Amino acid sequence: MTPMSGYPLRRLVCFVGFLGLVLGQQPLGTNWAFLVAGSKGYFNYRHQADVCHAYQIVRKFGFPEENIITMMFDDIAYNPQNPTPGVLINAPDGPNVYDGVHKDYVNQTCSNSNFLAILTGNKTAVKVSHADQIPKVINSGPNDRVFVYFADHGGVGLVAMADGSFLYAKDLVEALIGMANNKQFKELLFYMEACESGSMFDGLLPNNIGVYGTTAANGHESSYACYFDAVRGTFLGDAYSVHWMEDTEASDIKDETLDEQYEVVRNLTDSSHVMRFGQRRLGHEPLANFLQYHGFKSQQPQDNGGKSQPIAASPSRPRRIVGDLVDSRDVPLQILMRRYMLSNSDDKDSLRTAMLDEMKRRDHIDSIFAKAVARLSPMKLADVMATYKPPRQHGCLKQAVSAFESACAKLDDYSLKYTRAIVNLCEMGVGPDAIVSVFLHQCAIAPVPPPIAFG
Repeated sequence: MTPMSGYPLRRLVCFVGFLGLVLGQQPLGTNWAFLVAGSKGYFNYRHQADVCHAYQIVRKFGFPEENIITMMFDDIAYNPQNPTPGVLINAPDGPNVYDGVHKDYVNQTCSNSNFLAILTGNKTAVKVSHADQIPKVINSGPNDRVFVYFADHGGVGLVAMADGSFLYAKDLVEALIGMANNKQFKELLFYMEACESGSMFDGLLPNNIGVYGTTAANGHESSYACYFDAVRGTFLGDAYSVHWMEDTEASDIKDETLDEQYEVVRNLTDSSHVMRFGQRRLGHEPLANFLQYHGFKSQQPQDNGGKSQPIAASPSRPRRIVGDLVDSRDVPLQILMRRYMLSNSDDKDSLRTAMLDEMKRRDHIDSIFAKAVARLSPMKLADVMATYKPPRQHGCLKQAVSAFESACAKLDDYSLKYTRAIVNLCEMGVGPDAIVSVFLHQCAIAPVPPPIAFG
C-alpha cells in the first residue's frame, strides 16, 4: 500500500473536509420553486397557463417534483369551455404546458393563509384537500435559493387568491422578512404578475434581506393580457409573464443575469412599467442560480463553449407582443366582445345581452365609488384615482375591503382598481369606520349585480 492509497487516502479526504469546516466553507444548498395562480374561472385561463409554463421551465432545468410546489384552482384544463380537454397553451400554437404538471394545492386550498404557511414552511398551519394529504411546504434552509412566481389579479396593496381571499402587501413582506431572520433562504427571487403589483413591495421590501423581486406593473397601473385565441375564446398569457418565460427559454441562463432579464422584460413590456425591488446586488447573479436546480447538467446538445441551448421552441430572442394587448381590468368584457364578433350562431343575442349587462354593472360600481368618495372627502373620484399613495394604513385597507365585499359584492378584476381610492382615503386620514358606513349605506340602496358567469 502506497502512502496515498487505502486508509491514508481516506484520512486525507476526511482532513480536507474538516479543514473546509474550520475555514468556514458553507455547505452547498438546494433550490425551491413556488408557483401560484391566484384566480379561477375560464376567462382567467391565462394565469394557470402562465404557471404551468413556469412549471415546465423549472422541471426542464432539473427541479425534482419534491422541490416544486404548485398552487392553482385547476378548473381550466377540463373546463367544458375548453375545446382541447387536458391541454393548456401559453402562446398561439404553443405546446401543452399542462402536460405532467403536478398540482399540490387546488380548489379551496388556494388561499392566502395557505400561501403564507407554505412559503414560510409552516406545515401545521397548512389546510389540505383531504385528510391523508401530507402538507408540502418550502422546507428551505440558510444555503438554499427560493424562486416564487405569482400570477393573478391585484389592486393597490393586495393580490387576489383563488378561494376569494386576499394576500396583503404587509403580510407578504412580513413573511419574507421573517424567513430572512430565521435563515430560511440564502437568496429569494420573486416574480409577480398582477395589476398594481408594484404596490406589494413599494417602500415595504427591505434592500438587505437577500430578496430580489420584479413586478409586471408599478403600484398604480394595470398589467396586460395577451394572445387572444379565437378557438378557445380567451387570452392565453400575460405580457410580463410571457416575456420573462420566452426570454428564459431563448437564453443561456448560466450567462444571463437577473438584471439583464429585468432589462429585457422591461423593454419588451411597453404596456406597463415593469419594476424592480429588493437587494440590487443580487441582480448580478445568473438566472441559473434560481431557475436551475443545483447540480443539474443539461441533457441537451451543447455548443458555443458548453453553453446550454434554449429548452423549448422559441425565438432567438423573445418577440415583442406588438398587438392583442388588453388591460387586465377589461378582459371579461373584451372576451365577450370578441366572441360576439366571431359568432355566427344563435348565441349572438345572448353575448350582446351579456356585454350590455357587464357595462351596466361597471357603471354601477363606478357610481358607488364616486358617491362614496364624495361623502368622505372634498375630492372627486377622478382626482382620488389620479393620485397614488403606497399603502401604509394596512388595517384601514383590510377593514374597508371586507366591508365592501360584505355589503356590496366581491371585488373582481374590474372593481379591484378602486382599491386605489380606498387606500388614498385611508392615507388621507379617513377612518375605516367611516368608509365602512358609506359602503353599507350605498349598497343597501342599490345592490351590485353579480358578475357574468363564464364557467
